[in-house]
Amino acid sequence: MVEVMAAMVLATVVMAASISFLSFEKWTSDALTRRMTAISLAKNRLEYLKRVPFSEMSYYAENDVRINAEGVPDETGRYLRSVVVGAESFATRPVDITVCSPGQLGRPDVLVPLSTIIRDPETLEN
Repeated sequence: MVEVMAAMVLATVVMAASISFLSFEKWTSDALTRRMTAISLAKNRLEYLKRVPFSEMSYYAENDVRINAEGVPDETGRYLRSVVVGAESFATRPVDITVCSPGQLGRPDVLVPLSTIIRDPETLEN
């Protein structure tokens, strides 16, 4: 009888550890997927801004716009995107893009910042 109880306790401990490990593994996998998607969203927005007429680039500044995994504004989207377009200086503009995925309790558990300088293509020499 004691051996049976000890075996049940041991089995319960092993199962609890397995469930905990699988839960952590799923959270890690989800976080990695969200991070890769956030990186892709930030890069896609940057490529889009490079095709916008240089004089109109400041119109694309945005702050915490909720977007879906395709980068389309969506009130139920899982990601927040912010774009800061700096002032023009010597035919260039600094651009800062941040994409985050809020986790539990509203804190971002995935945060991807991307910064670059975009040059006015009309000033490039041939």
